[in-house]
Amino acid sequence: MSQLDETVHKLRAELAKNGATFLLIYAVPNILTNNIDAKITSNSSRQGMQAILTYILRPTSAALTHVATELEASARASVGMTPELLDKIRDDGAFLAAAKVLFEELRPLLTIVGWDVEQPQPS
Repeated sequence: MSQLDETVHKLRAELAKNGATFLLIYAVPNILTNNIDAKITSNSSRQGMQAILTYILRPTSAALTHVATELEASARASVGMTPELLDKIRDDGAFLAAAKVLFEELRPLLTIVGWDVEQPQPS
């Protein structure tokens, strides 16, 4: 067991002893691949880990703006809507609101690399 593995093991034990549910993510340099490997450890179930990540992950304003712009572009490509109406919808913030809803709907569907089997989502 490496010194890092031992340290993580002790931290896990200490957190568990104090009744904490945790998700620990840390990075380790990999000298063989010249990359940084991310490691995850938790005393929680997949659903618990996903709940923790769902609480942490939030879209940035740049992501919201990008998606809102693309939603507007799609709407402008459709038939039956005048440019004036689309300008009003944009100015009222409808595209930005739709982008926020989209991210809220997608966030619970995020998963962790290595979880090859998708968990069924409740209907």
